[in-house]
Amino acid sequence: MALLRGRPTFDEPTLEADVDRALRFHRSEGFYAARVEANVERNEARGLVDIELEIERGPPTQLRKLDVRWREPENAPIELALVLAAHELQVGERFGARRYESSRKALLAALADAGHPLASLEGGASVILEESLADVHWVVTPGPAVQLGPITVVGLETVDEVMVRRPLAIQTGQPFSPSALRAAERAIYGNGLFRSVAARPLRGAKSEPGSDERDEPAEVDASNRGTQPVIWPIEIRVDERERRSIRVGGGWGTEDEFRVRGEWHHRNLFGQGENLEISGKYSSIVAGGEARYRDPSFIDPDIELEAPLGFERETEPGFDVNRTFVGFELSRAVFEHWRFTGGYRFELANPTDIDSDPFADNESTVRLSSLLVRVRRLDLDDLFDPKFGSRIEIQMRPTLSALGSDIDTVELTSKLRWYYTWRSITLALRADSGTIEPVGSTSSSEVPIFVRFFAGGSTSVRGYDRHALGPLDDDGDPLGGLSWSEGSAELRFPIWNAISGVFFFDVGQIRTKPHDWALNDYSAAWGGGIRIATPVGPLRFDLGIPLDDRPNAEAFEIYLSVGHTF
Repeated sequence: MALLRGRPTFDEPTLEADVDRALRFHRSEGFYAARVEANVERNEARGLVDIELEIERGPPTQLRKLDVRWREPENAPIELALVLAAHELQVGERFGARRYESSRKALLAALADAGHPLASLEGGASVILEESLADVHWVVTPGPAVQLGPITVVGLETVDEVMVRRPLAIQTGQPFSPSALRAAERAIYGNGLFRSVAARPLRGAKSEPGSDERDEPAEVDASNRGTQPVIWPIEIRVDERERRSIRVGGGWGTEDEFRVRGEWHHRNLFGQGENLEISGKYSSIVAGGEARYRDPSFIDPDIELEAPLGFERETEPGFDVNRTFVGFELSRAVFEHWRFTGGYRFELANPTDIDSDPFADNESTVRLSSLLVRVRRLDLDDLFDPKFGSRIEIQMRPTLSALGSDIDTVELTSKLRWYYTWRSITLALRADSGTIEPVGSTSSSEVPIFVRFFAGGSTSVRGYDRHALGPLDDDGDPLGGLSWSEGSAELRFPIWNAISGVFFFDVGQIRTKPHDWALNDYSAAWGGGIRIATPVGPLRFDLGIPLDDRPNAEAFEIYLSVGHTF
């Protein structure tokens, strides 16, 4: 990239500043005897200079003593050992200014979250350069205990105040905690009704818990150590979003080709956060429309209802199918990051243009009446471009004649995503599997082709055509299967500005029998790609190379789309 931008002009002051920054960095990391020297060789004939930085870090400075005392030991608000356990300052480990400041901030933050936001630290660090040792002496003044006072909401126009108070996990009388306020902001913002949410304390020392009296913002004397706690009322300021909005978007991908989607959205239908979304979409694979109603507090404040009604036409290799569906899902958060969902779906499916035996004569309308049970754990730092965290989903869908269905099957699927980033390089892993078990009078051959599992393509196993894995009929059309499993590993790394790269390895298989997976029957592919960050997600360009010979397989496949594969 340097050649594309041209060679920079050599500047002596800039070099001196770089040397100084390198020296300060090493000293902040505990190498106080570090030496940085720049050697410059000039090529007058070519008008160039070569720069070599010689860095001698010297011995690291070790922490010899960590002495932390309470100003009032009998009133220590939290166990010191628990606070220091998460700090970077450890006796016998390397000591530096960065670790010192990080630990200082962490200690004050822990005290604030324990209800002492006015705590202070006195003392500091002494470094013995000759011995490469350091001592830290701190005296902690916890300050007064602070409790949450009355909670008021400002900025509401059309949204009911209950939509702000319902997701709150804080209440009057609790110890003050900055992290609890930030969590409250996220919980309120998550209902999609507000552009912004800000929770802040109105600092005052006169109010009593439960009092309706509000004090003006004022500083509190940190030396106040009376028996009565200090009360800080809380103000939650919100900015409502527009109740109605229209969105239109489009794009192009190598599999679905031209695609377009339009949405009309009403966010606050009856004043308590009810959502109604009417949408339509078109691509070479799927076209249809849907109305989806969402109630964030159906029956119970913690139970969310989603009810879709729609139709779509799906065009796949080997068959087409028209679907009309209606259903509902009830979900509830059960633990931190965990959500349980139960629901029902009724579908009328009319397959057409079936090219694959033994389904060629089965083009009558099929009724599918299914229950749904799903458990999901979601803990990601970013839903669209995750760097850390995981996602786990386990789902069971019984489709039974007792519910009015034409077939009897039980579908089980599991999906796992895991992400970890080290020095801007992200490792992303995926493992998916599923099985369809025919029950009652339904045999394996009677499971409709549009219900079966398929694999291969841009979001599956790259390097193969869409649905190309698994059994094929005599014309090369996919038959699908009753057992499915896939896995992927990706290394994502930055290249330049908004451009990043990826190397990947994908595997997958489709088997005709339920509960049937074989280690020697996986198809594999590898490849690489480019990602370009955009406001709607990363633009994805992948080249996949298959590692086994399949009928009609190409030497490689190219994919262009928006968003990560997983």
